[in-house]
Amino acid sequence: MSNQEDAVLLDAVLLDAVLLDAVLLDAPPFDPVYIYNQIQQFQHNIAEQLISRPEQQNLQSFILVVDFPNFGGGVQFFLQSILQRYKYDNTFIIVRNINNMITCTVNDSYELFRKPEHAAISWLKSKKSHIKKIFVNHFVGHKPALIDAIFQLSIPITTVTHDYYMIMNHNLHHHLLCRDIPQLYKCEPPYLHHYHSIIIQHPANMNMLDHYVKPHQTIISTPLPDYKKSEKRITTSNEKIIVGIIGNITEIKGSKIMEKIATYYQSNATIQLIAFGSCPSIKSYPYKNIDELNTLLCIYQPNVLIEASICVETYSYTLSLAMITQLPIIYLYKNGETTVEQRLQDYANAYPFRTIRECNDLLHQKKQDHFYTIDPTMYYTPFWDQYFGN
Repeated sequence: MSNQEDAVLLDAVLLDAVLLDAVLLDAPPFDPVYIYNQIQQFQHNIAEQLISRPEQQNLQSFILVVDFPNFGGGVQFFLQSILQRYKYDNTFIIVRNINNMITCTVNDSYELFRKPEHAAISWLKSKKSHIKKIFVNHFVGHKPALIDAIFQLSIPITTVTHDYYMIMNHNLHHHLLCRDIPQLYKCEPPYLHHYHSIIIQHPANMNMLDHYVKPHQTIISTPLPDYKKSEKRITTSNEKIIVGIIGNITEIKGSKIMEKIATYYQSNATIQLIAFGSCPSIKSYPYKNIDELNTLLCIYQPNVLIEASICVETYSYTLSLAMITQLPIIYLYKNGETTVEQRLQDYANAYPFRTIRECNDLLHQKKQDHFYTIDPTMYYTPFWDQYFGN
């Protein structure tokens, strides 16, 4: 049976398990924890059966992916886009540290095991001859012992600079509006010089990498799998100026900036702020996929979008989405040459602001009475086909 047939069979069996009365008959009344544990055990049993098949036995050839816990955002979106396209060409074993236990999944479809770190390291060493290549999606959450063990496998390792935590152990603020926002995260040293290859999503990222890479390392510049095309033009006739921001806006993505903007417009009835995603200080409308985002855009019909990230971005999926709408993008000015500014150089409808007053002026001057929905087709450069495909 093929990997694709395995995945379809597993999905069908798990769905039957959830619906099957026999799985739930012994559960105490209204005990969701018991039901969840039963289903988890069922998943584990099915996974063991799949792995025990002759073609799956000992996982004879796989790509090892090192990842952080499922925090969401661009890092997770990237990995899911890779798995969606390439899991029928190759088997992916994904390793994460979740609550100080190393959790290992197959194609993120089912859990292979959950072990203490030392046991997981032993398992990885025992599977060394079966590992085709190692891809580090992110090291956040992992401890030095496992990181060192992975590098000591002496298998070519590639990483992608999703953010600057992959390069240094602190975040970078780039604007005076951020002066009252503390350093947010720290992680283990990035081991950047140990990688065989480093993928950057935009040439502007070389400004930082130049200080860290070694002559023996290969730098590959290629865009991430992403959406590219506009779809349907929507004409708007709003009484207010609808100002949108796309994404899950954390502090490093600009939530404190948006809080300042929201405070500025608190008694202003002509401006309405909306987050297509989530943002603590303004009305938010989450979405799970591009179709849902398109629906929200059509309902609330923004006249302008804001980009407010306070830390240096290496790519920004949400910037891609914003540009595809063809709306004006009012973005927080970045000190120094950054990927966001470099990408926006090719976008004729982008305008920087340094103060809230400048932001206000631009919102009134650049508001637009139409936008475009987003074509949900994902595009992959040939590099990803070559690296992850057959």
